[in-house]
Amino acid sequence: MIKWFFIIIGACSSLVADVSLPKEAFYFVRHGKTDWSKEMIKEGPLNLPLNDQGKGHAENAALILEKILKEENIAIISSNLKRSQETAAFIAERLGQKVEVYEDLHERYWGDFRFLKEGGLPLNAESEENFKSRVYNSFSNLLSDVNFKGKKKIVVSHSGVFKCLSLILTKEVQEINFGEVILFVTDGKNWKSKKINLVK
Repeated sequence: MIKWFFIIIGACSSLVADVSLPKEAFYFVRHGKTDWSKEMIKEGPLNLPLNDQGKGHAENAALILEKILKEENIAIISSNLKRSQETAAFIAERLGQKVEVYEDLHERYWGDFRFLKEGGLPLNAESEENFKSRVYNSFSNLLSDVNFKGKKKIVVSHSGVFKCLSLILTKEVQEINFGEVILFVTDGKNWKSKKINLVK
């Protein structure tokens, strides 16, 4: 896991100095928990659904966003993987919206570990450069998408995507837990992130 963390940093660091994403605030939500196991990861990633705990994570995120965005014009954008789409569906139900799917918001593909090459990742793993470019281009596209113009954007995606994005925008690699809601804001020059909690 530590090795993967530094691979993610390396994959994104070259973009930090030159960020030209549209200067528009948006919310990032990490999907809820699934039943991943070490055995499943070694045999190649599976497109798993949320487990019961993960559904709780998704419902909590939905409650937070309902509290702060109930009267807003909203766009909910999800990666194409089940865990993200199911999390987004909880949010969409609370806010009375539909979910838009962006194919390139999915997690980095680490490959099938049965094809592990010596001293590195599996032969069929996604390259660092491709992951970096995919994350950057996905957010550039969705933030400038005319279909979402004037709408508060909620992006439901994955921890690896978040770490890469946070480094690109804030110059710091940040962590995000299952179902957490993070607001990215900019003053036109610098980006900041803020964790949003449920206010009772």
